[in-house]
Amino acid sequence: MREQDIQRRLTKAIEKQGGWCCKTITCNKSGVPDILAVIDGRFIALEVKTPTGRTSPIQEYQIKKIQEAGGTAIVARSVEDFLEILG
Repeated sequence: MREQDIQRRLTKAIEKQGGWCCKTITCNKSGVPDILAVIDGRFIALEVKTPTGRTSPIQEYQIKKIQEAGGTAIVARSVEDFLEILG
């Protein structure tokens, strides 16, 4: 499965949960996660990768900065990864 297929499934799952989301295409910061979402007032950033995909150091850095700021940021390889963080 391609990253864009996973992204499409994730955006549908977020909307199904009543959340808002957007797919980042270009940004003024390198490494910003692919999908930014808000669900029940909770900021969630998803860096989408295939099961074998790897994150770059700048992507790891941005995920860490979001977490340090109180947001939730993960590498999502499936809709199940997203649903897991919702609890």
